[in-house]
Amino acid sequence: MYMICPATLTRLLYEKGELSSELRGPIEKNNARAYEWMRHQMHKRIPGYRSPSIWWSWYRIDGITGKKPDLRSRLRWHWGQQGEEWTRLELDVPSVEVLLSDVDLWLFVLNNWYLAYNEEESDQWDRSHPTPKPGVGYDKDTQALVEQSWERVFEFETARFDPNWLPVGETVQACFETLRWRDVRTMTGFVNRPVRLFD
Repeated sequence: MYMICPATLTRLLYEKGELSSELRGPIEKNNARAYEWMRHQMHKRIPGYRSPSIWWSWYRIDGITGKKPDLRSRLRWHWGQQGEEWTRLELDVPSVEVLLSDVDLWLFVLNNWYLAYNEEESDQWDRSHPTPKPGVGYDKDTQALVEQSWERVFEFETARFDPNWLPVGETVQACFETLRWRDVRTMTGFVNRPVRLFD
């Protein structure tokens, strides 16, 4: 799997040997409920997970496991600013320490949406549970049902999703607790280029 990070973080990893992601960036702060939910899932599903630390990497891209993220696609695979030095790390983290989830389904978690298996179930949900007003949210019981549906983000290898409704398994992310230098297999440094509007 691959992780793209600032070169400063790669140098710190080399110096320290291992790192926890204790700092909270703006993306996480703006999606606090979703990130806390993922941490809870890691506690449930990864033996020995013990901290709030969570690292993100790419496990599968365009349906190909182990495909390298294209470093030219800045806004797709990473968010560095033009001219910054960044690094693409190829990682070999033990599978027992990794929680895989579908990236497209993760958007339902980020947006606090109910995750249905098919269009019929989605329509039934919408009829029974009108979308709450911005800033208000669902009541406690309804929110619990929404969050229960999110566990389907881990079911991307099953046939339960209607592919005509939500194609799943094309892009898969990997979450893990500890970033270790010994798990780095290859390293590619690069300088962020301007965003390309057209290929």
